[in-house]
Amino acid sequence: MEATPNGGGKYYDEVEVGGIKEAWERARAIPMIFSGGSVVFRGQADSSWELTTTIERACGPDCLSLMSDRERHVLEQFRRRAHHVFPSVPEDPLGSLALIQNYGGPTRLLDFTRSFYVAAFFAIEHGARSGAAVWMVDLGGLIARAKYLLGVTCAEESEAISQFSTIANQYLQGERMAGGMVPVEPRQMSRRMDVQQGISLMPLSLHSSFVENLRRNFIEENMGNHVLKIVLPQLCYERGMKDLWDMNISSASLFPGREGFARSLDHQVRWQEPGSEA
Repeated sequence: MEATPNGGGKYYDEVEVGGIKEAWERARAIPMIFSGGSVVFRGQADSSWELTTTIERACGPDCLSLMSDRERHVLEQFRRRAHHVFPSVPEDPLGSLALIQNYGGPTRLLDFTRSFYVAAFFAIEHGARSGAAVWMVDLGGLIARAKYLLGVTCAEESEAISQFSTIANQYLQGERMAGGMVPVEPRQMSRRMDVQQGISLMPLSLHSSFVENLRRNFIEENMGNHVLKIVLPQLCYERGMKDLWDMNISSASLFPGREGFARSLDHQVRWQEPGSEA
């Protein structure tokens, strides 16, 4: 694997698979890659894209100093107006950010999933000609470092994530933290997030990029041991989408309701043989 730098040392290791069969084999070998610890995945349609949040992309790399003020403005506007379109609105800031994120708004949250196959779907559904990518982050290692940085002492992963979510809410309500990355889940998980086995990574500082916050969790170690990018070339797409369809991983299953049903018809146009049964 080739280590790739990103301003200040190793950021991730990268490997390109030769075909979809190799990708599935790597998925089955994931427990051995990170010493049996838990892992989270993110699929991106273009392998050249970095790990960045929607608010980071909206502000641009030269305006990171504005992100904190912009986030406060987004949350204020959401609280003032969300009741017009949502039957109920979360009372906590993290819940509000999760709902904004769910509908494509700018937030500091970056969506991941606990399923390699769900991430692969998001990567190749509209994959770029140059290749798509599934990112893998060592969740166990990230949690261990976050517990040290934040003084969290619980043993169970689920309890740690719950405590991180409480800390995240405290920060979003005004407490200042130096930086770092925590996995979080809203108190009320949307159906979409539930079926996608979703989890979010949240940078604690908006004065730094997502990657710079991630570095803080692995600052004393080789990040390439904790972050891996698997590049899926275009030749993987057709067979991969058909395999995922057979696993019942599709827009219809990942986006319950009318939106998912309509989006799933794209599969019929792009990947289904004429006259064959879906």
